[in-house]
Amino acid sequence: MRKRKKNKWLKWAIIALGVLFIGAGVFFFLNSKKKEQAAESNLPKTYTVESVSQIEVIEVSGNIEPVRTEDLKFFTSGRIVSLFIEEGEYAAKGTLVAQLDDIKEVYDLESLEYNIEQEKLSGNRRKLKLLEIEREMKLGALEDRKLYSSISGIVSLIDVSRGEYVQAGELVARIIDISSMKAEVEIDEIDVPLIASGQKVRFFFDALPDLEITGRVSSLPLEGRVTNQGIAVLDVELMIDSPPREILPSYSFSAEIVVSEEKTVLVLNEKAIIERNDRTFVLLPPEDEGKPTPKPVKTEKFGDGRVKIVSGLSEGDTVLSVQQMMEADQKRTGSRNPLEVFGISPRMPGGGRRPPHPGGGR
Repeated sequence: MRKRKKNKWLKWAIIALGVLFIGAGVFFFLNSKKKEQAAESNLPKTYTVESVSQIEVIEVSGNIEPVRTEDLKFFTSGRIVSLFIEEGEYAAKGTLVAQLDDIKEVYDLESLEYNIEQEKLSGNRRKLKLLEIEREMKLGALEDRKLYSSISGIVSLIDVSRGEYVQAGELVARIIDISSMKAEVEIDEIDVPLIASGQKVRFFFDALPDLEITGRVSSLPLEGRVTNQGIAVLDVELMIDSPPREILPSYSFSAEIVVSEEKTVLVLNEKAIIERNDRTFVLLPPEDEGKPTPKPVKTEKFGDGRVKIVSGLSEGDTVLSVQQMMEADQKRTGSRNPLEVFGISPRMPGGGRRPPHPGGGR
């Protein structure tokens, strides 16, 4: 019995010792991890030069319309006796759409024909000539009782019914040609020099969020106009050739007129940029225990908190965060200009008036 009790106490002692070693190991591991994180937090932040695809565009918006529209109206009043087409049907140019009652016009023409025959027998050539001119007028009046389409397209509206009396100039039907669709958009005078006929246009429709359609700039007017806000603009026409059936007239859209095609450029976070006296620098990370090295670069505005690198750096180059360096050095030295040791005075650049779009995206 004593031997068993002794073995039991030995077992518990071994377990307690194991727990103690494990706890100590966890403590030292967590403490080491915390020191590593603290050391990493004290390291200066860096930014890497990246390459992105860039497309320079001008953004516009508006509503899409048929390339041609015709409102069909009679030039004379009368009662509708025939409708030869229905809404949604295709009407070729010259299709007879509707007809008014023409009994009086037919009677007048037949009576005139009788008089002409009688006059031919009497031989009065002068009177016969006048009657023949009158016949042309009667034929025109009879033809005015019929309504034809002067364009090819879809009948989008029939606004009358058979037997209804219509006044001259009253809307009877509408035909739309949606073989192509167009839109008129305002271009600010500042951007007008960038616009040219034939430029590619990318359309995005609110009603069809997954659809992107390619169109073109179809025409530029010879004169601009001034808006109510006193801004000079040019009303430029955009065109979509052979649009898909999902796009309906009057749909709203946003569009991008492609000024320059896709190209790859180098960009860098603007927090890494130092500007002084029309000169631009970045700080390269120190080698070994040395100090950061200032390097001249040439940049251009890009947008989204980044600048375009024209020269001085390559893709993959790493530079220091100027803002973090300033804050760290200011805490350490108390200097208002902690980068004086490099002979430069930092100034963060602002954003652009019209940044170009990163490539391919909406």
